[in-house]
Amino acid sequence: ALVEVCRRAGGTGRPESAGGGSRPSLIIRASLDTLAGLDGAPAGELEWGGTIPAETVRRMACDSAITRITGLGELEQEITHAARTIPPSTRRALVARDQHCVFPGCDRPPPWCDGHHLVFWGDGGPTKLENLGLVCGSHHRKVHEEGWKLQRGKDGRWIATPPPLRVMPRARTG
Repeated sequence: ALVEVCRRAGGTGRPESAGGGSRPSLIIRASLDTLAGLDGAPAGELEWGGTIPAETVRRMACDSAITRITGLGELEQEITHAARTIPPSTRRALVARDQHCVFPGCDRPPPWCDGHHLVFWGDGGPTKLENLGLVCGSHHRKVHEEGWKLQRGKDGRWIATPPPLRVMPRARTG
């Protein structure tokens, strides 16, 4: 009952109002087999981690906007954008590719991450999928404020390089 009250909050109580405002956004990765209801289809994966049963994915898909990404080729065909901000279609492709913060050892989910320009936008780096990586706030600060370098190796693995060690000279005493 509480879920239904929350779902309809602000609405008229009629089904067509569905809460009266914008529907919430939820990103779930699911296979076509799952959406088709085939026996043995895998569970859906929530954007921030965890899974939901295939039956729940199908129920939610009944009244949802579905974006279909059929393979990596689609992810690689993003065009360069003149703007610094990442367009929604590129963000979706970035989330589908990276699935979490790409800093080695970090598994922060996409909602906690920013799209980071590997070659900084201010230095001429394009807003293009191949120049972007998902990084959580903590690791984004490390890159921009602490001098860490983040790059993608030829094998697709992410490499984080710490800044060079700086030795501060000590003042002479006495």
